[in-house]
Amino acid sequence: MYVFIITGACGSGKTTVSEYLRNHYFLNNAVPIINFDDVLGYREITIAWRQRSLKKLIEILNGYRKREVKMAIVEGMILPDDLLEYVKDIDGLDIYFILLELSPRTRKKRLQQRNAPSFLVEDTTNLMELRKEIKKYPHRIINTDGVTKEIVGSLIYEYIIEITKMGGISDEMDTLKDV
Repeated sequence: MYVFIITGACGSGKTTVSEYLRNHYFLNNAVPIINFDDVLGYREITIAWRQRSLKKLIEILNGYRKREVKMAIVEGMILPDDLLEYVKDIDGLDIYFILLELSPRTRKKRLQQRNAPSFLVEDTTNLMELRKEIKKYPHRIINTDGVTKEIVGSLIYEYIIEITKMGGISDEMDTLKDV
């Protein structure tokens, strides 16, 4: 089963583009799209909460795999090494990362528009680690500065088609797209 992880900093567009993908490419829940923050219900971000959420996410993905679902998309701030620590013993999950990046200035503006807490606006601790980690795994990096959700969604969809074509399911993917 293909698993595409859309990750990036708060404000990078993960949720917006995931909703766009759901509404324009993967209609009628043809492809599960999972919001990482909703796996256990959003709480404060602690190491313990992240670990429990990752374990639960793997249970969900493994359940899909057992039901022979061919692909799922997960969106959220997920560090690759953390996730892959939990999936290393599960066969049949092919994981690909999509990192949405943006400039600090754009990120700050987007988060301020949401009235995000100042500690979140200023926190860039995991961003450098995320960029470093993601390069060790199959990935695509997309800069969302000044780019519409339609363009980002299209770039993600093209990447998904490129990867799934190698595995022989891209013909099925074409039937899921809103044409």
